Amino acid sequence: ALVYGPDDEESRLNINSASPEQLTGFPGIPTVLAEAIVSFRRDLQEEQDSKNENSEKDDAAGMVSGEVSDTESAEKNSLIQGPIRSLHQLLAVEGMSEELLFQGSDENKPLIRYLTTMSSGKVNVNSAPAAVLAAAGLNEGQVNSVLAQRDESSFESLANLFSAINLSQDSKKRQRLEKVLDVRSTTFRLHVRANLPGSTRYHHVRASLFNDGEALRFVRWQEY
Repeated sequence: ALVYGPDDEESRLNINSASPEQLTGFPGIPTVLAEAIVSFRRDLQEEQDSKNENSEKDDAAGMVSGEVSDTESAEKNSLIQGPIRSLHQLLAVEGMSEELLFQGSDENKPLIRYLTTMSSGKVNVNSAPAAVLAAAGLNEGQVNSVLAQRDESSFESLANLFSAINLSQDSKKRQRLEKVLDVRSTTFRLHVRANLPGSTRYHHVRASLFNDGEALRFVRWQEY
């Protein structure tokens, strides 16, 4: 179901940075499909890089493109977005199905609940569901410990988290998890439904918001 209002993107795994190992952490994604997704993403990136290179050549020749990047300021270095702009694109990957991506089953929720196309690339342990925590690299016991503790109070730091799941400072797993986990979120998706006074027509807007620590601002928006 569509969620109106802000929705935490860091409660999901970013499809534009996820590794095959992380993707196979989700039920229904075998290794061959995970590798196909990463290969599909790489091909899209190469195609995009080629287009950008040609565009730069055109600009140098005096042909200025009218296309503007979603992010023109510091947040572009803090956000991971593209080349996959919509999760619907994953249907072009061999082995992916509408059932797996959008419908789910009696045992498992659809993957769209757990994936995003734009975020910091990290997973917020205070908001991510169990399936995302497992995909990020926590084992079943650690996931259960996280869920139980955050029911009482949020994790204030990664040190607090690692202490709760008994990972020492020199643990290799801890070093890996430090790169993919966080305790707060910076990116949110927003769905709005509104109409003008006296009008029966409703407008639907989908937007992405980024919090740089000082202000919350729009990164991308689209009326649909």
